[in-house]
Order: sequence, then C-alpha cells, then structure tokens
Amino acid sequence: MGSRVYHWFECPNATTAHQVYSRLCKADQYRWLDPDRWAVQVGFVDNSLVQAVTSQKYGSTDLSAFATKGTKDVRSYLAGAEMMRCAFKSEGFDLAWNYIVALKPGAFDFAPLASCIPGKATKWGHRDAFVGVSTPYEKDYADWNLADFPSGGGPTEQAVEALLLGNMESLQGSRAKLVLGHYSEKHGPVHTGRLTIHVDQGGYTGFAILEISGDWNELSQVVRIGPYSWDLEREDKPPILARYPVTTT
Repeated sequence: MGSRVYHWFECPNATTAHQVYSRLCKADQYRWLDPDRWAVQVGFVDNSLVQAVTSQKYGSTDLSAFATKGTKDVRSYLAGAEMMRCAFKSEGFDLAWNYIVALKPGAFDFAPLASCIPGKATKWGHRDAFVGVSTPYEKDYADWNLADFPSGGGPTEQAVEALLLGNMESLQGSRAKLVLGHYSEKHGPVHTGRLTIHVDQGGYTGFAILEISGDWNELSQVVRIGPYSWDLEREDKPPILARYPVTTT
C-alpha cells in the first residue's frame, strides 16, 4: 500500500512491555493523516522487546510517543520511509547488525566480508553466515549498482560492496537473499535488515538492495489492526530456527 516504518521498543521489564503493546493495540485512537488507509502490526520479540510496523497510503508515522505514553525508561527505535532513530547504545538491542545469514542453503562466500568487518564466516545450521562486530546502519534503505563501487561509503556500505564483488562469479544470472540482525545476550538474535544481491548473466552488471526490516522475526501475540491490515499479512518465510552459531565480538 505505502511506506512501512519499523519500530522497536526495548523495555525495562515485561510489565512495561505489555503497556507499550497494549497502547499499540489501540492505534485506532491515533490521529492518522488518512483514517481510511493505515495499518499496524504489533508483537513481542521477547518479554521485554516489542516490535511494530506501520503502513499507510500517504505520509509516514512515528508512533513512539503514542506507544510509550505513561511509561518510563523505554528505548525506542524506528526506521523506514527515510526516517531513522536510534536510542543510546545499550547492552541489549541496537539498530545495527553483527550477523548475516544467507537464506538459501549452499555456497555463499562470506570470507570477503572479513576484509572490512572484523569477524568470521561460519554456519547457522545448514546456512552460510557471518558473525562480527556490531555495525550500525547508515540509512533505512539503500541500493547500489555494480558500477557504483568502489563507493567509499561507511562500514555497512563497504560490507555490501565486499559481498557483491566477492560473489560475482558464483551469482551470475541469479539472486541471493540475506538477513541481517543484531545478537545480544539479553535478546538473542533479532533480525533487523534484509539484503538482496543480484548479478546479471555475464557478471558485468548487478545491484544490491539493503532495507532495515523486522519481517523475519518470529513474533508472539501478533495483532494487526487498521483498515489496511491485510497489507501487513506476513509472506511465507522459512524460519531460521537453528541455534545461533557463536557469540559475536
């Protein structure tokens, strides 16, 4: 329907998380720009981390003030529709990534990534993966053509460049989909982004698209509300259920 905005609310305890969740379940009380064309999905990542996503036909909405009204010590994060806000860095959740996992089992070379991000290639169950230091996103959305590199961008952009150039030969005529996320001892792995890499046949042209997204998280007590709630119905996505491979740096 329109732009999606992802929200995460890191709460000091389960009681506060339920307060935030309950407020978001009453999003029909929010003054939407277009009251006939909006949708909200909310659920629990765990007992102290709430995730919500909004979609609307016109404009974009930050529900943080609405969701946290009457609460204390809630760290709110959001990304989407050219908006991005991070809370002060904590030992728990962060709007960043310290792992990447390839969705399709098979050979995907993560070794080039170690040239720009401290970490190592590993296995996440039967999937290829990379774990490393926590790296912030520079934008909520970015896309690149093969001709754009080398770009001289920030760490995340350099990581995308390394993956694209390092897998050009194996990806010729195909597309790879990857999920990025942030692991912490408090919350475990929380998926925060998705990356698509495509290389045309011949290997001379291609592109990469990186989006901040929580779509791959397995949420509990999911509620969808709003006139366009159908727009947020989850596509079939194979869950990433294997145990997290290693502790990150």
